[in-house]
Amino acid sequence: MKNWIITIFLLSSFFVTAQKETVTYIPAQYDTIQTDIMIRAAYYKYIQEPAEFDTVTLNIQLREASKVLKERWKYTYLFTRKAEADSIPGFWVGIKDTTCHSPNPEDCSLQLWVPESPEYNVREFKNYLGAEWDDRMIEAIVIQRQQITQTKPARSRKIYVPAQYKTIESYQLRRPAKKIIRISTQ
Repeated sequence: MKNWIITIFLLSSFFVTAQKETVTYIPAQYDTIQTDIMIRAAYYKYIQEPAEFDTVTLNIQLREASKVLKERWKYTYLFTRKAEADSIPGFWVGIKDTTCHSPNPEDCSLQLWVPESPEYNVREFKNYLGAEWDDRMIEAIVIQRQQITQTKPARSRKIYVPAQYKTIESYQLRRPAKKIIRISTQ
């Protein structure tokens, strides 16, 4: 039986060699598909902008410049003798005589009568004569003060941030690859 198998094998190989095979390969076909994928959704962003301030120097006038008003007054006095001028109360005071050259200090002392109230009554009268402008000027008084002022108010802004997408390419098999074998007899 072994001989029988070997003969069939030899015969089949003889026929195979007599036939010619052609192999044709047909590649697979793919479609490119582009898909947009959302990476980040759209949202609103709030931006806070702080207020801006500046320091300003202000001139404040406390008094304006003006002329000086010069008033003129006249003083008058009225003397009247007191009724009891002879009996004015008072006291004696000891004083030293400056022109005395005695070696004894008691020789140079004098007594002086000092009245307790004056002998005359004096009354003063102030009379207004008028006023006129003087040549002098009073300068204005101006002080400087620092003040903080707001140059730009604080505000909040709402900004729209759009969604972000990314395009991804993928390949889809449309037709698989083929191997076509053709046997031709010659």
